[in-house]
Amino acid sequence: PAPSFLVGDASRGLLHSTGEVPRGEVSTWRVQGDCLTRIAVTTSGGVEPTHLTLMGHLLVVANYGDGTVGVLDVSGDVPRLRCTFPHTGSGPVAGRQDGPHAHSSLTLPGDEGVLVFDLGTDEVRTVWTSGDAVLEDTAHSLRLAGGSGPRHAAWREGGRLLDVTCELSGDVVTLSWDGRRAQVVGTVALPGAQLPSHIRRSSLDASIYVADRGPGVLHVLDPRPRPDDSPSPRIVGEVPAGSDCPRHFEVVPDGRGGEFLVVAGQTASRLHVLHRAPGEPLPHLLPHETEIPSPAFVLPG
Repeated sequence: PAPSFLVGDASRGLLHSTGEVPRGEVSTWRVQGDCLTRIAVTTSGGVEPTHLTLMGHLLVVANYGDGTVGVLDVSGDVPRLRCTFPHTGSGPVAGRQDGPHAHSSLTLPGDEGVLVFDLGTDEVRTVWTSGDAVLEDTAHSLRLAGGSGPRHAAWREGGRLLDVTCELSGDVVTLSWDGRRAQVVGTVALPGAQLPSHIRRSSLDASIYVADRGPGVLHVLDPRPRPDDSPSPRIVGEVPAGSDCPRHFEVVPDGRGGEFLVVAGQTASRLHVLHRAPGEPLPHLLPHETEIPSPAFVLPG
């Protein structure tokens, strides 16, 4: 199966990828120059994995199909499944929230664990790692508004706040983090949003980019303090992403003080590139594009 998420382990010359299939898989590849050699295929611990987070010798897998969080030990020559955290529950959106759907995870400040974003149950779950112990903290899970569908998230303010894209409601929800639990402190609706997906911080300033697979745009938000003291970011504008299904993108410095945004246009089978120079409020789409069959993820080299 085509990989839908990648994470590199540069210190060991390895690459891990998800196999988004009913019997979920994680493939491990050895990187040698421009060549990849698959050296292992390990169970993801669940169904249809969509996301990987590498934390030292642990690889956290979000299994979208059944909501299970799998934890792999990758310290040896071959990864092995360390433990799993199955989940139950549902949400109000029929057909999309009939059961749990862990979509992604985000490393906690200090590498103490991860937050897991469950699109199916509208929950932000916490998994702690301490030494050899791995534990899901069900007492401190956070439930967002029904029908939100949390998907991806990004930190700001040095780990004090994080912004979460909500695929089903079309919102960006801002959470505070006190070192133990998350709380909702603000919500902003993305104009015309249908299926917001990935979220990233700009390398130039505090700007936040959010991909939206429905209208095929990138939303640009400004999180700087507002007159009303709301921590929610302010909408700056939106730009065409080059494709009607920008599933993922990556921000790459251009070496001249600006940045490129490389967008995976999954249904168009194209990689699109946008550029933003210092002082420009919005990036702009470049005429260059690369044909790649159904790209779902961008990993800088």
